[in-house]
Amino acid sequence: MQILGVHTEPVITLPERLFLNVEAAVKHHFGQHYYTITLPLPLGGKSTRDLNFPTTLSTPNLIVPHLGLEFESASINLPEVFIPKSVSLSVPTLGLVELSGKLNSNYYILDAAVSAARDPAESYSAKFEVTGTSPVDLLSLKVEGSALVETTPGDPLKANVKAVLRHKIIGATIGVEGELEFAEKLSVKSKSKLEVTSHVGVQISLEHTGQFGVDAEEISGYGNLEGFFKAGSVLGSGNLLQSVSVLPFRQEAKMNSSLKVDSKPLQAPKSFAVSFANGHNTAYDNLVTWLNIAEITFKESQLDLNSHTKAQVLGLKIQNVVETRAGVEAVIIKIETSTYSIEERIHSLITGALDISGLAIHSDASVKLIGHQGVHKAVLNLNKDGLRTNGTTSLKSLLSLQELKHTFEITYKNETATAQCKTIGEIMGSLIDHNTELEIAGLSGKIKNHIRFNSRSFNFDTNSNGTSIPFSFNFDASVNGKDKAYFPYIRTRHDFTAKVFLKAEPQSIAHSHECKISTSLDLDNGVNIKSQFESMSDTLLIPSEQKIKVTIKAEVNDYAIKKEMSAYNSPARLGLEGSGNVRTNLFNTANSAYQDFAVSGFLKYDKSTDTQSVSLPFIESFSRVPENIRITLVSMGETLMKYINREGIASKIQNIPHRVSDCVSKLNFERRALQLKHALKTLYHENALKLTGLIGAFEKLMSDMFNGFSKALDSLEELIVMGMQIDKVGEILPKHIKVLIFSIIEDEKNILSLINTQGYSKLNEIIHPANAENKLDSQIPAISTSLLVPSFGKMYGEFIIKTPLYNARTSAEFMNASERFPFFTACINSKGTSANLNVLSYDLKSTAQISIPETSPVIVSETFKLTHTELTLDQQALLTLNGSASNNTVFLETSYKNQVSIPSHSLFGEVTLIQKAVACQGDAAFTLTVKNEGTGRFALRDFSEEGTHKSDLYLNMGIGAAKLSFNCHTDSDALQIKMKIKVNADAVALSHLEFNASVDTESPLIKNSLVVVSGKARLGDMMVEIKASHVTSVVGAVSGVLSNAANIMTCPSEVAIDFQNRGIAKINLFKSFLANVDVQKDFTVTFNSDIQEIRSVLVAFFNNYNYRHNVTASNNKAEMGIYAVVDSLASFGYLNAAEMFVPAIFKIPATRELNLNDNTGRWYDFTTNDQPVNLSAKLVYQKSWFAPVVDLGLIVPSLGNLVSEVSFKSSILNLNANAGIYPKDYWMRVSATTASVFQGLNAKLNGTTGLSTESGLRLASCLSLENAHIGGYHESTLTLEDIYEAVLSVDTFAKINLTSFTIDATHHLSADPKVHPKAKSNLKIKYTFDRPDSEAAGHGDAENTLKLDATLSFISIESETQVTTNSTFTDSIELKGEMDNKANIYVSGDGLKSNLKTTGNGYIDFKYSKFGFDISDQLTLEGDLDRMYSLLEFDSNYTYFHHNSMDIAINHTALGKVELVPLSTLLAAVDIFLTQPSDSDFDVRHTERSIRFSELIRKIEIFSRWFNSSTEISAEYRGVPVSKGVWWFSSNLTSPSTLLEYQGEIILTLTDCTVNINFC
Repeated sequence: MQILGVHTEPVITLPERLFLNVEAAVKHHFGQHYYTITLPLPLGGKSTRDLNFPTTLSTPNLIVPHLGLEFESASINLPEVFIPKSVSLSVPTLGLVELSGKLNSNYYILDAAVSAARDPAESYSAKFEVTGTSPVDLLSLKVEGSALVETTPGDPLKANVKAVLRHKIIGATIGVEGELEFAEKLSVKSKSKLEVTSHVGVQISLEHTGQFGVDAEEISGYGNLEGFFKAGSVLGSGNLLQSVSVLPFRQEAKMNSSLKVDSKPLQAPKSFAVSFANGHNTAYDNLVTWLNIAEITFKESQLDLNSHTKAQVLGLKIQNVVETRAGVEAVIIKIETSTYSIEERIHSLITGALDISGLAIHSDASVKLIGHQGVHKAVLNLNKDGLRTNGTTSLKSLLSLQELKHTFEITYKNETATAQCKTIGEIMGSLIDHNTELEIAGLSGKIKNHIRFNSRSFNFDTNSNGTSIPFSFNFDASVNGKDKAYFPYIRTRHDFTAKVFLKAEPQSIAHSHECKISTSLDLDNGVNIKSQFESMSDTLLIPSEQKIKVTIKAEVNDYAIKKEMSAYNSPARLGLEGSGNVRTNLFNTANSAYQDFAVSGFLKYDKSTDTQSVSLPFIESFSRVPENIRITLVSMGETLMKYINREGIASKIQNIPHRVSDCVSKLNFERRALQLKHALKTLYHENALKLTGLIGAFEKLMSDMFNGFSKALDSLEELIVMGMQIDKVGEILPKHIKVLIFSIIEDEKNILSLINTQGYSKLNEIIHPANAENKLDSQIPAISTSLLVPSFGKMYGEFIIKTPLYNARTSAEFMNASERFPFFTACINSKGTSANLNVLSYDLKSTAQISIPETSPVIVSETFKLTHTELTLDQQALLTLNGSASNNTVFLETSYKNQVSIPSHSLFGEVTLIQKAVACQGDAAFTLTVKNEGTGRFALRDFSEEGTHKSDLYLNMGIGAAKLSFNCHTDSDALQIKMKIKVNADAVALSHLEFNASVDTESPLIKNSLVVVSGKARLGDMMVEIKASHVTSVVGAVSGVLSNAANIMTCPSEVAIDFQNRGIAKINLFKSFLANVDVQKDFTVTFNSDIQEIRSVLVAFFNNYNYRHNVTASNNKAEMGIYAVVDSLASFGYLNAAEMFVPAIFKIPATRELNLNDNTGRWYDFTTNDQPVNLSAKLVYQKSWFAPVVDLGLIVPSLGNLVSEVSFKSSILNLNANAGIYPKDYWMRVSATTASVFQGLNAKLNGTTGLSTESGLRLASCLSLENAHIGGYHESTLTLEDIYEAVLSVDTFAKINLTSFTIDATHHLSADPKVHPKAKSNLKIKYTFDRPDSEAAGHGDAENTLKLDATLSFISIESETQVTTNSTFTDSIELKGEMDNKANIYVSGDGLKSNLKTTGNGYIDFKYSKFGFDISDQLTLEGDLDRMYSLLEFDSNYTYFHHNSMDIAINHTALGKVELVPLSTLLAAVDIFLTQPSDSDFDVRHTERSIRFSELIRKIEIFSRWFNSSTEISAEYRGVPVSKGVWWFSSNLTSPSTLLEYQGEIILTLTDCTVNINFC
């Protein structure tokens, strides 16, 4: 095992979860072509005369007395019909068969796929692929192969077989190709190749190419064998080339042979040539030290060529034997080559024979090298029995006892193709066995696949079988496996089994699946875990029954889960069932005993065999159709009688039989029978062997037969038209019967073809209206006016829960309980019991019945009962519907009763309600009367109450008017509740609608409440008016009056809405809270052509506080705006508890902590005493009547002014703000001013923006803010002159001045392109902070300057940034430092110049430690089209001090320089210098050092906590002075700081005074 470079014991880890998945799939596709099968028919070739069929058919006399018709007997000649001898049946060919499967588990994943196909080009192909993947690489492998046989007519017969094995230790590829051509010349071509590669470095390759041909004059052969071998440093190759040409009739023959061996111990070519002509032979051999014996004989038209070559070089024996025999009856060729030593051996044998029995080719090759052995054998036979080829390849490693053997076989005979592939191997003590068999015979196919893998730790075995015949497919597969694993302290074992079965036929599908998995885990500490998983499913689908069942089981030690699910459908029942069981002790809190939990349920439907009749009233109209037909026939007969008398049709009718006879002769039934036969064949080919096709074929056959008879009748119609000139009849008859004549002409044809002279004489009686009416009505059958449908059966279900703690069962049922009329019953029963928790126990029962008899009333009843320890509920309802057909009256009576009981609270309630309704339809009115009566009873401990309810509804609807009245009265004496409701409505169609309603309520808390609503709508003036009022008086702790009023009026010219709400109350709660409240809120809406306005007014008084607001939104011809006024008197003491937040800066404490310089006590008065507040605001858009006329003649008003004003007044703060937008003057403004007795609240804000158009465009903006704590100023100007040059100037200043923090910032930006484009920006920031409550204090400043200049010849950008800080934070942390950054870039036609420089120093003092830094870096870049130069300078110093125990100083200096001259020079140099006081942090190692006459090697490695680097220098040179040489330098540095990492390499080559430098 160590020789192969793998571990003796593979490393296997135990997964946390175990799983096994098995998947399988089968696909079958029919081909595009068909096989034609001829089936002989019984009595084939016989005719009707041979079978004694009558030649004529006589019809009897037919008399119809009711119609007065009589038809005389007639004879019809029957043609002779022949029965075909056979029928051709077309069956589709095989297109594609695919089988695939996948086994997936923790330890192994196995994928297998097999396919066989036949394409339209008459070729057969087969493929297989097996892939095994395992965490143990030695168990992973992949085997794939393919086979192809092409039998295209006119082209050579081709065969191709290829197989590939991939494994970690060894890989092999075998390929065999053959081509056979039967034409003027018999030609056989073959090619085989074997390639083997091994993990230990062994490679073997054998390839043979051969060609053999026979024609009328020459027999020729050609063979080429090439081999390659490599094992470590030993390698070799060999080539054997042989050719033979025999001309039997010219007594000439030639043979050439060439052998070449090329390896490190031996290189020797050998060639041999023989020619025979005119009875003489000539041989040439280039042997020098080899022995070669050649013999050629030609006797009795038979040529024998024999060659034997031997050689021995360096202990290696080489032998080559060639034997060829060619005669008139047979050709035999044998080529054998072997090379061997004491332990090594290479052997190849190829034989071929061609005789009258066929062609046979054998190939045998073997290799034995360095303990490895490989053998390949292949056979190809082509004879009268068909094609057969097979091969075997085996690989074996004697050192590690590894062996692998692969065989294949393909045969084709009598339209039957078979393919077999088998692989057997033993690798690392593991046995692999794979066998696949495929057979395709006509339309049937069969496949078998077997895989077996055995090892010390894992075994599995899988079998799959599939068969396919027309309209039937069967497939079954199984897999078994187990594995054992032993780890320190752990032993595991797994077993799994899976089975799949599938059977598919046109009218049935059966499928089953079974899977079992068991595992065990044993620990040395005595813990044992055993698990088992089972899954089973069965499916059956047939026309009469469909069912499926799925079962899943899982066990872990004593824990278990089981699930079952089934569904089925049969002629008698449709159902779905399911159950689940769990066994565990996780929920047992008393002890560790295991408990069972179960859930089950089902839903079933029992089908009914009874039927119900459904009335179809519209069919009754069909009975009037015969009467219409009779009237039409009589009218048609009268017209026809007149025409016959006028045109003399009687004589022409007598000639009709003769013309019919001629017409029948012209129809040529024999020819039409042949056409029908051909049509049947065509339909058979198109629809054969397809169920839907058979139906289509039958329908098409009937259609074609009907079309055939239609053609015959068309010919008969032509004959009748010739004799009777029906086209004239069409012109004479009335239009209302013309269409009907041609619609029934088919029936008239049959009547006229048999009518005779006597029938014509009675035609007058036929068409007599009176007789026709009596005789025709007696023959019309009755038409059914109902439809039979199946009756509803029974649907029922159940759900059960069983646990140790709780059990529940619920069942439901719905069924049709009567066979005479619809009578449906439904019930639901549910019961739950618990031994420990009575609160979970309950019992529920509910029933419902619907009865719809034909004569009795319709009855609907319902009951509901719930019994619980804390609640009892009983409910009953009954509805009865009855009607009277005599006076068009319907009676409906409904009763309802409900009882509720809660014993634990001594609560009981009962409600009873009875409703009676009568609906009556009169001559011109509909009347509905509804009466309701109800009683209620309620009891809670010692309190009980009863109430009554009565209501009457009356509705009368006439043609032009309707009236509605409703009265309701509800009383409860104990609760002192009374409610009265009255509703009256009156409507007149197309005139008006009026209604009024009132609700009057009294209760202990409501002294009186009255709601009155009235409305009217008039159609004449399109006006709708609604009025509503509400007044309620309440008594008690809260007493007062609440009133509401609403008036709504709408008409086409105006909409007015007015809402008024008023509330007056006195509140007395527990004598500690007394308050008087008076609130009035009004809302009005007015919309007309002059004004549109919405107004809201609120007035509120709370004790001595008051609040008023008036908000109005108005639009008129002059302006549109929103106006608001607010006045209030209240206390603002709550501000002392508020906190305000200034975004993104600081959180300011409560207002009581603000320093407002309150020396007068006014802030105290403001936050404690009542303060008046006044607020007024408006936003107005002032419309403009300056209206320019646009091109289209539309008058569009220009934009007006938009202004807003806000005013706020209080005792300590006044605010006035206004803003405006004036489009006519291109001007906007905003201003705000605050005035306060506190200096900190005084502020002033002004801002303007204006656009002027004199001498170009000029946009000027200005904004200023003045305050004691925050202020700023901004001014900007943008000017666009006539030549479109834009000049920009921006100045901004801002400051913040707080108690402990100040900031000053200025910014100036200017841009002027007059002379040349240039811009400049300057930003300055200064800050200070000082917290009196802590040590935090400091100051700092920052400045940035940016300049940009640009002309047609250059672009220049400069940037400079300076930052300084000196600050102390909490915990005595100090930060002090400064940083300068300068950057510039200059681009011109001469090139590019850029410089970047950064300097900085400072320190951070953490009280017990201090870190300091001083850095300086500069980057310079210059370049043009001829040269690019860059320079990087880096210098840094770092110091670190901690508790006087550590003092570190580090200096890092780096210098990098790169110079590039395109196509000429590249120079790069990097210098790095790093110092640190202690050398113990650096480990310098001289890993390699060598100096020789022509060679220099130096390698240095440095390891430290700061960085790791490696440097290597080597050189090779010749001559003194040096004329040729190669110098190589490489350096690599890694560091925790990615900025310090780099990697470089320089190669300098000197050749003939030429220097080449490569840098990367």
